[in-house]
Amino acid sequence: MARGATLSKILNEVRIEARISRSSAHNVQDRDRQVGLIQREQERLWEDYDWPHLKVERFMPVQAGQRFYDPDAFLKEDGTAPRDLSFARIMKAEYKSDGTWLPLSYGIDAGHYNAHDSALDERSSPARAWRLYEGEQIEIWPVPDVTASTEQEGYVRFTGIRDLRPLVNDSDTADLDDKMLALYVAAILLKDDAQKSQALDAANRRYNVLKGNPKKTTSFQMFGIGEPQIRRRPYVGRYEPPS
Repeated sequence: MARGATLSKILNEVRIEARISRSSAHNVQDRDRQVGLIQREQERLWEDYDWPHLKVERFMPVQAGQRFYDPDAFLKEDGTAPRDLSFARIMKAEYKSDGTWLPLSYGIDAGHYNAHDSALDERSSPARAWRLYEGEQIEIWPVPDVTASTEQEGYVRFTGIRDLRPLVNDSDTADLDDKMLALYVAAILLKDDAQKSQALDAANRRYNVLKGNPKKTTSFQMFGIGEPQIRRRPYVGRYEPPS
């Protein structure tokens, strides 16, 4: 498995697998399209599977009386704000209270507000639920009555799959396996149907091996062999009303 390959290396591999010239000069007119296909395939594969090596934990300290939080509030344990965790890829949320991480359920409705009305600034701890607010902020319920302190007390910990890093310049590095990306892109670029099929079969085999399922037959079918279908993921979390 070869993660962290540069875009320049992947382009070279794509051209080898697609049986086209490896010369940069010969690919000037087509480079943007080739790069776009690599970017698209990496994003498709990123969306399709929770790649373990991309799983991260991000922390959000709560403030007494603060109901809504911006995604910029997500921090690494060293206190930096990488801004690399999309709401749609959050897998779970937990709140630390008295030294214990407690699960937060996803979803806040009238039943919650009847118990602690956030609009009236009714506060309580520990936090018990969260939701996306107007797609741009996170709401914590109930409104905290304490401010986060040392040893992560009063922190919300989000676990999820981080965003892909930019893959634009030749020196940029891919987050997923370069051989898998090159084979999927080659299956799009190749003109001969038999060669397309061979490249796609090889890409699917590598995909299954990287997922740890070498014996499974999970595969991507392409429209006319050329266009991949994307499996849509269910949205994060399930709502569980407080007891």
